[in-house]
Amino acid sequence: MSTSTGSVTKRYVSAINLLDKREIAKGVFDIWNEMDFLDIMESLGRTVPTIVPEYNLYTKDPLFVLGVINGAPSGSASATITVTLSAGTSGYATINSLVKFPNGKVGRVNSITSTAPDVLVIKAIDGGVLTAADTNKLSFFSNAQGEASASPTARRFSQTQYSNLIQIFKDQAIITDVQWASQIETTGADGKPYFTSQAIADTYLSFRAQIALDMIMGRKGVTKFSDASPTIVDAASSPIQTTMGLDEYATTYGVSDTLTTPGTPILADLTDLVNQIKAVRGASKYWGWSGSEAKMAYDVLLKNLGSSNVQWSMRYQSNGKDIDFTVDSFTHGGIKFDLKPLDIFDHPQAVKYTGGCDIMKSMYFVPNDKIMTMNGEKVDRLRLRTMKSGGLNDKGNGLYSEVHTGKLADQPTDDTSVLKVHFESKQGLEACGVQHFVKQVVLA
Repeated sequence: MSTSTGSVTKRYVSAINLLDKREIAKGVFDIWNEMDFLDIMESLGRTVPTIVPEYNLYTKDPLFVLGVINGAPSGSASATITVTLSAGTSGYATINSLVKFPNGKVGRVNSITSTAPDVLVIKAIDGGVLTAADTNKLSFFSNAQGEASASPTARRFSQTQYSNLIQIFKDQAIITDVQWASQIETTGADGKPYFTSQAIADTYLSFRAQIALDMIMGRKGVTKFSDASPTIVDAASSPIQTTMGLDEYATTYGVSDTLTTPGTPILADLTDLVNQIKAVRGASKYWGWSGSEAKMAYDVLLKNLGSSNVQWSMRYQSNGKDIDFTVDSFTHGGIKFDLKPLDIFDHPQAVKYTGGCDIMKSMYFVPNDKIMTMNGEKVDRLRLRTMKSGGLNDKGNGLYSEVHTGKLADQPTDDTSVLKVHFESKQGLEACGVQHFVKQVVLA
């Protein structure tokens, strides 16, 4: 504002940017609460190092396979029935397999014509009537052999591979020499009236929030660091790989569920959820993570149940130690659910208003136990896989790297009159036994 004629009024002085002494609370308030997913993982110690940027796990294929009938059987409602199995369920039944039918009867596989799909001739073991129809499921639950018989046809049991990728996250804060020395009205993260500490803290919080959001919303990319001809590259033509987040894990491999009437869960929805979990041999304890709106829909249901199995705002415990958050807990059908709304699901810019995305409309039921490996080891169901970040003069902790450069750094690196604070982390999400995970769309 240039020199002019007239009286020096309050309006004149206040129009000069920042000239007035202002009444300001000295602390800067954090209203966003964006990191709680990472906080939970780290507070529970669910970080596991990896020495390579792609990590894998294997699960056993099922030991039993249901046969699904494809087409109308021949001889239904008689002692001998001929069924054709769907291609996806062929190749499992053997001669002398015992078969449980939908009408409760038991038959024995008398012959198999392997024409891809299999055609089975099955005889009732008690001479009764075997009844089946198109799309019915048959359980090959056991076998019965004759005296002095040879061994039945061998079955081969395989393993299924699940892989995910480490993703490199980076961010930085830059403070100039003038601002570095200038005082401000509020106090920074270190309690001093300089913007430097606050700018660094804000960048770090944003950096962690981006990682937390990626662990939920991220998609596994087609490019790997090892690719000779990568599809996704940066400005220097270096490959960029991305990690699979919780939503993709649950959607791709887990149970997908929708309420009968979205927005209004009822007891029958809970029963159906438990039945679907039981069908995949799921866990006996689950987290239920969601945004506030999906959680409130469940609150209405649970508070109307009047059940002694519902416990409100109980302090969460893990391994006998209190963790600093509370959950609402209930049990149904022998499965215990701990519901915990995560603020990051309500993020207004990143999650809640992202068009057709149904993440904020959903509740993610994550097994809250450990899964057993074939060698007897118990492994957390959901964990962060990490690679070491940083090097010499790094101020980080190995998981989160913090390096200072510029003339204003404690160990100056060049003659540029700035302080640059660089953050880096290499992380990916890993879900173990992901077939037991559930994504339930709660809201319309």
